[in-house]
Amino acid sequence: MQRARELIKPYLDMDGLVGIYVAGRLVVAEALIALTKLLFLVNGSWPSTRHWATQELELLGVPADLLSAIERTLADPTSESLDRLVEDVHEYLGNKGETFYRDADALGRWAVLEDEGKTAFQTWGAR
Repeated sequence: MQRARELIKPYLDMDGLVGIYVAGRLVVAEALIALTKLLFLVNGSWPSTRHWATQELELLGVPADLLSAIERTLADPTSESLDRLVEDVHEYLGNKGETFYRDADALGRWAVLEDEGKTAFQTWGAR
């Protein structure tokens, strides 16, 4: 999430460059889709269909303020909203006992260099 935020920040605050603006919005949407899938997995559930995601995440106990932050960021992605959302997600993951997000470089190395990571990405279509 943090890496995605860094990549799209330059595109979010630009005026007049519609193609870049649309591309930035699409990248934000894809990142938020990945985030909702992650929230399901962290809660031991298979991700729901997109149109039921909010309701299903509520049933799994994901805090309403985190879901609202995701919705606000989708509606109006700014550098500030992305920064705050990353902080909120890190806090949530930490409270759930997850630590993988603390070393993004190690996660990237696993995904690209390790056989297990390569297999996961081939299986789940994350590339």
